[in-house]
Amino acid sequence: MKFRSSDIKIISAIILFWIVLVLLVNVRGNFPLNDDWSYSYSVKTLVEDGKLELTGWISMPVISQIYWGSLFCSIGDFSFEILRLSTLVLSVVGIFFCYLIFSEVTNSLFLKFLATSLIAINPIYFLLSATFMTDIPFFTFSTISIYFFIKYFKDQRILYLFLSIATIFIASFIRQIGIVVLVAFALTNFFQKDNSLFKKIYPFIFVIILMTAFYVFQFLVKSSIDDPMISNTRMGHFFNSFSKQNIFGLIPLIKNIFFAFIYIGLFLLPFLIYHSYVMVKSYNFSHKTIIIIFYFSLTIVSLFLLITFNKLLPLRSNILWAYGLGPATLKDVDILGLNHLNQIPQLVWILLTAIGIAGLILIGFTFYYSIKIAIVAQFFSSNKQVTFVFISTILTLIFIGLADFYDRYIIQVLPGILFLLLSTYQNKPTIRNNFLQWVSVSLIVMIALFTIYETHNYFSWNRCRWKTIDYLTKELKISSDKIDGGFEFNAWNFYDPNYKITSDKSWWWVQDDEYLIAFGKLPDYSVYKEFNYDSFLETKSIFILKRNK
Repeated sequence: MKFRSSDIKIISAIILFWIVLVLLVNVRGNFPLNDDWSYSYSVKTLVEDGKLELTGWISMPVISQIYWGSLFCSIGDFSFEILRLSTLVLSVVGIFFCYLIFSEVTNSLFLKFLATSLIAINPIYFLLSATFMTDIPFFTFSTISIYFFIKYFKDQRILYLFLSIATIFIASFIRQIGIVVLVAFALTNFFQKDNSLFKKIYPFIFVIILMTAFYVFQFLVKSSIDDPMISNTRMGHFFNSFSKQNIFGLIPLIKNIFFAFIYIGLFLLPFLIYHSYVMVKSYNFSHKTIIIIFYFSLTIVSLFLLITFNKLLPLRSNILWAYGLGPATLKDVDILGLNHLNQIPQLVWILLTAIGIAGLILIGFTFYYSIKIAIVAQFFSSNKQVTFVFISTILTLIFIGLADFYDRYIIQVLPGILFLLLSTYQNKPTIRNNFLQWVSVSLIVMIALFTIYETHNYFSWNRCRWKTIDYLTKELKISSDKIDGGFEFNAWNFYDPNYKITSDKSWWWVQDDEYLIAFGKLPDYSVYKEFNYDSFLETKSIFILKRNK
């Protein structure tokens, strides 16, 4: 597909709009968020002490990300804001390469705009872009690699092969799951009938090299530091899934992939609305009315079952919670589960779950019908690009399905799913519907409004949280070890792999909780001071609580 001047205008507009949203949200604040304190610690020791040190909280290699963050911090002093900027830069690059990937499979400016915008304003993608979590760096480097693999399958240029392998090695040393892209490349080559034996085999050499590099890295880290710094908790979940009770992993795999596709169906709603219209118009279905009735019936029955078993969204929460975006990592909400934050109404979650199920069924039907009308053997041999993305996406879903995933992992498969959906439009006349285009754009605007509101709220309360801590430690000269300031504060200051958890204190390395930061009041504590923060629509509070004597 050609990349035209109109493409430059579209992608420039998307990126410019995205940057404006980031500025509007205000992601300033020199503090850690979620798990990024652990990766930030490694950058700090590398920049300030010249040594690489990884905490035991880390379950991934993350070396590429640490050096990327160190590159930005080397310009000035270490700060969480600079690390946040390093991720924002990668996020813009990731959006750009998503557009390039979609340009390889369609010439439609609207479809490319729609698909890329859904990545850019996805609430999970957007919020993670303003952290130093591993998700966006891995997403970007793996997306770059996938793009160059697609280009290599099309043009067979060695430069593309080199760039794709180099970037997937970088991505894999952020998260091990990057290896599935390399495996997908090897399997795609292996399936091609016209390839020589050497071409079928040589990609597996890169897989072996990467696996060897993982083990060497693991050995070097464990042998050079007394405390084993890299834990394999994710891999442990992966292998533990294969048990007799779970029928060799099939039960958690099916359940988790089903949950993952509910998220995917929801996140891709604006695209799927337009896609459903294209499906109906472009395919010669027999018994269309019966298919439509069956489709809605299956959606309703599935929703009823999920309601019955209390499995409504949000599922596998880490970024999207019942109260909005971002984990509320203070004791009263995160540990005690108290309702100190406004909850999104249950009816809304039922509606969103229904949308997710409807999207899931439509995606499944699209792939089933596309493979059915083309002979499976042809599918795996005629279009190497589609085959590669298909295998890569399926392997990624299987891996996260077996390895106990969080909602934020879903963003890794969104470009692949969109690419595969767009590939079903090939060799078909362009079908336009102005009304549905405006509906899709309107939904994107609604998602963007939700995203900026919730992201602003997340940063606003976090800034307030750290303001309360500064008040205690800097103005009142209260020692940090007397404060339960929430997960990030205590992790950054007191992380200890040998910490003994007790029932009377939070699990996050609290030394003494004489002072406690919370969203609301707690028994055995009195309100010491109240701080307000703005959440766009209303003023909310965070409290300093002091334990009663």
